[in-house]
Amino acid sequence: MGAGLSGQHPFIFVEAKMTPLLQDTVKWMSDVLEPTEFQWFDVSGSTLFEIAGEKAAVIRRGSRAVIGLQWEEAMSVILERCSHEKVSPVRVDLTDISVTEAGLNGSLIRIKTARDEYRLRVALAGRHQVENAAITVLIAELLSQDGFPTIGKIEIERGIERAAHPGRMETLNGVILDGAHNASGAEALANHLRSVYDCKPIIIFGAMRDKDVRSMAESLFPLAHKVILTAPSNSRAMNTDELAKIARELAEETAIEITADIRSALTLARRIVIGEGPICVTGSLYLVGEARAALLAD
Repeated sequence: MGAGLSGQHPFIFVEAKMTPLLQDTVKWMSDVLEPTEFQWFDVSGSTLFEIAGEKAAVIRRGSRAVIGLQWEEAMSVILERCSHEKVSPVRVDLTDISVTEAGLNGSLIRIKTARDEYRLRVALAGRHQVENAAITVLIAELLSQDGFPTIGKIEIERGIERAAHPGRMETLNGVILDGAHNASGAEALANHLRSVYDCKPIIIFGAMRDKDVRSMAESLFPLAHKVILTAPSNSRAMNTDELAKIARELAEETAIEITADIRSALTLARRIVIGEGPICVTGSLYLVGEARAALLAD
């Protein structure tokens, strides 16, 4: 959740992935529906249809709906909800987006909307952040149309260029930190590593035992020169023996190491990284937080 409640910042941004909140208490509301994923199966349903129905419940009459890319089954549910609530959705269209440059430090893109055309430097790295930037542009345009005059083209471009998200494909002291903790996040990270680096990475990995670790491992472990397994200081963390069993099953040709904590993992990775590509810490926001603290303390 991010919020600005003073007179200078009259906005509140609430991330409510699973339940409709605040719909009767705000003067202006935009429902942003990013790709529907299976990560919410335990609380929102066991199928995309059920999960999409739960997430689409935030769409109410009088609100705005900005819809990112969706699986076809999920999109049909969301559009039906929009129709029922008499809400005209605004949808992201990839044909209106062109990427002119992409790399470790973000992307240069062009976005064409019904209202304007933007040349943007997206500070956040990763192909998925291009779609997120497009969603942001559409929301900002709706805000401007609905009486928020301080949000213009210059403000949109400046905001996207200055955006920062610690622990999300962040490079700190030469180490990539990404809190990917589900299948889609791991796939996005794997695609980013393949697109930016010629050498195989050393991946430091730890995860919570209630996550879909196997799906994450399938995307990441075969990509690595070496996988260093560890566990964050959290009672929900999967132990390294369980992780090692999954790793050896899914990445037979990848070298596997086990360490007691993130500091030991970083020390080991730095010893063997020369000529072997980048170091990447991922699998859990808890682990990334510990790694970030250790790197900043160095």
